Amino acid sequence: MDSEFELAELRAEVAALRAEIDQADEFAGGILTLLLDLMPPLLRAQPALAEMVLPRWQRAAEKWDRLSEHTAHPDDEDETAGNLEARKMLYRLLQKTGGLPPP
Repeated sequence: MDSEFELAELRAEVAALRAEIDQADEFAGGILTLLLDLMPPLLRAQPALAEMVLPRWQRAAEKWDRLSEHTAHPDDEDETAGNLEARKMLYRLLQKTGGLPPP
């Protein structure tokens, strides 16, 4: 009988954790949408900002590609694929949607 109770408790914990993950995922998606709305006009209006961040985001996207392919590079030691992924996603989405200012 104890094992059935423990199993029920574990199922309840898993369900609660899934709900938290879903909320965090939805929140993160909202932040990405916010950035996609905000960044194109901001980068066009502030060319100096674009010159500063776009090369960093491009390098992050390239590093993410390398790390996700499991090919190490000496410059990749300080960042994980998870750390790079947000910049990679934003950069690539801005590329695909035409949100980057002209070079």
